[in-house]
Amino acid sequence: MSDSLLDLGTDPIFTAKPNWTTTPSEGFDSGREVIQYNQAFASIRSLTANNARQMQYSYFNRTKAEEYYLLNFFYTQRGRLKRFWLPVNYQEFQISVAIRSVDNLVHYYDNNFSLAYKGYERFYLLLKDGTQISRKITSVTGTTQLNFGSTFPQNIAIADIRYAGLILLARFDQDEIELQHTTNNLSECSIAFQELPNEYDL
Repeated sequence: MSDSLLDLGTDPIFTAKPNWTTTPSEGFDSGREVIQYNQAFASIRSLTANNARQMQYSYFNRTKAEEYYLLNFFYTQRGRLKRFWLPVNYQEFQISVAIRSVDNLVHYYDNNFSLAYKGYERFYLLLKDGTQISRKITSVTGTTQLNFGSTFPQNIAIADIRYAGLILLARFDQDEIELQHTTNNLSECSIAFQELPNEYDL
């Protein structure tokens, strides 16, 4: 089955997989600042309604080809300059009902996503055969249903899913990569990412 990557525009996808033997770091940029004048109480002002995710992942390159892909992608994006799509690479949604090719929705077990939904998020599905599927989440029904603007390209059994989550519009949050070589072929590095919530539909 070929990939069905919709609602991603022309920005590339960063496909390198993190090294899960090291603990990743993930948080949110709250987009707030503290304001205080002389002899006055401090107050907090929100700079944006969309809280951006910030991530730090470790990558372990087992071959020169993997190392070249990572370095070439970083160079092509010019460090912090250009944006791209970053799959979260772990299970954020546990699908509860098999997906049919006529469906423009998925059912999932409640994970409180409905409380954080903003309207720009992209759903990402990776199947065990390597097929990638993406759709913009157009709405959330209740706490267990995601709705999309188009149907799926095939029937998908729950057993066929490697993971279901989000794919983030992001950029690198650093301007250089430092590789640590264990051998001539094995290398490792740490990379920081910044989500761009205000640019999803630009």
